[in-house]
Amino acid sequence: MAKFDPVQAWRLPGWFWRPSVALLGGLIAGPALPRAGIWPLIFVSVVLLIWSVRKVGFWAGFGIGFIGGAAFYASQSVWMSAYLGPEPWLALAVLEGIIFGFGMGAFALIWRNHDANASRLGIWDKPLLITALSLAWVAREWLSGHLPYGGYQWSRLGQPVVGTVFERWAFWGGISAVSLAVAVLAITAFVIIDSMLASAKSQGQPRLPNWRRSKAPTIALMIPALIALLVPLFTVIPNGQNGQSRLVKVAAVQGNANAGLFANPIPGSILAKHARESNLLSKDPNAKNLDFVVWPENASDQDPLTNPMAALQIYRVSNQLLKAPLFVGAVTWKGDLAFNSVLLFDPKKSKVAVYNKRRPVPFAEYVPDRPFWYSLAPDLIGLINHGFTAGNKAGIFKVANYKVGSLICFEIGIDDLSHDLVTNGAQIILSQANNSDFGHTDETFQQESLARLQALATGRSMVHVSTVGVTELILPNGQITQKIPAFEPGYVLGRLPLSNDLTPAMRFYGWVDGLALSITGLLLTFSITLRAAEALRKFRFRRA
Repeated sequence: MAKFDPVQAWRLPGWFWRPSVALLGGLIAGPALPRAGIWPLIFVSVVLLIWSVRKVGFWAGFGIGFIGGAAFYASQSVWMSAYLGPEPWLALAVLEGIIFGFGMGAFALIWRNHDANASRLGIWDKPLLITALSLAWVAREWLSGHLPYGGYQWSRLGQPVVGTVFERWAFWGGISAVSLAVAVLAITAFVIIDSMLASAKSQGQPRLPNWRRSKAPTIALMIPALIALLVPLFTVIPNGQNGQSRLVKVAAVQGNANAGLFANPIPGSILAKHARESNLLSKDPNAKNLDFVVWPENASDQDPLTNPMAALQIYRVSNQLLKAPLFVGAVTWKGDLAFNSVLLFDPKKSKVAVYNKRRPVPFAEYVPDRPFWYSLAPDLIGLINHGFTAGNKAGIFKVANYKVGSLICFEIGIDDLSHDLVTNGAQIILSQANNSDFGHTDETFQQESLARLQALATGRSMVHVSTVGVTELILPNGQITQKIPAFEPGYVLGRLPLSNDLTPAMRFYGWVDGLALSITGLLLTFSITLRAAEALRKFRFRRA
């Protein structure tokens, strides 16, 4: 009589448990991000997602990965449904899920090939596997952030760990370096768990296998994780307030105005709200001798370049009340062309300086390939009846004898633009946002995490200002000095350091992404070549 095996009896088929684990891994990524901020969940999410594709082929990895990826992006971008309803949110989840699926398929292919050659690698088997899979994850993030139509820069592994020691990796390699560290730690944890389970199956109890009866394999296994942990622990990032940096006195105004793309406020009311808060700022005893003041994206709902009354009101705030240069976000027009712009009104200059947003958001500020997408969803696409034209110059402004860089809203997540500002001489960076379209969702808090990571990556102070929040002053080490809660009018006022120094992330810009893409490409090429050679051998054997 056969012995009853309870483990075997309750074992679920792979077609069921793998998609289920991937779905769970994707869903728990949502509360890892701000505002819930349960950041350890991002490690659990990665562990579950890679577990779901362990020992499967490319196409099975793609299918399972698509389920996990769609859940991953959907759980972290629920706020998008507040903008145009659930359709764009679901469309984004599906599109990103497809890219995620290809990434997980590549994961599975690299993993299978590694397993087939593990015996040749000796004690370096596991650390090389961890490094390869971690770089593959970052390569997939890069693709998601660049394709299609400029990509979607949200839902990177670095976002949830803002405020923890891991954020310091941004100083060394930008947001991608933070993602790489998170991936290394999560995949190391999985490899240890996987080894313990394999040991339990073969030896009857869960323990780390005794490779070659030596501690060397275990030590080698932990090397990537130790690097991911120790580098930020021993990284000291200056805050710029040590007396050696020049400090500028700045203020940022939050009008708490509904400046959404589809809002229908009384004309001039949004401008009036920011002017009112600026009037209160001017009465603050600490507001004397301001170097400059920042209003958010779309702070003026009338074009100051074509509307004399709007321009007059802003000049009054800048020249008479604040007596300081004023950065104003507004929609401007040149004939039939609309631009999402930042305007600098400087009492010492007669001409208004302009930065036009270089990367308008697809399907929000413009519609790419409009005829095709209109044929699929005419009601939704029809709402975006006039798209913004992209600017062609970096957002650099000269104030006194220093340079200020500006990023508009989602541009804060685009690493290339932050790098462009630094290489063009920006000594401090403005992040001017309008979060009104997303209501009381988590979007504004998630965007804040990107602003803090970019401050660390660029080594620049950041003035992050929104129409409805969160508005804050950020030091080059990511520390917040002043903050206004969301959906409250007000202003922040303080001194921030200027900087000309280059962080390693800026000096060696793109090294993490370049390494991830090149190594992953080589591994995939090698894996595909081996698979093709194996298939050819089998074909010839059958013919023979």
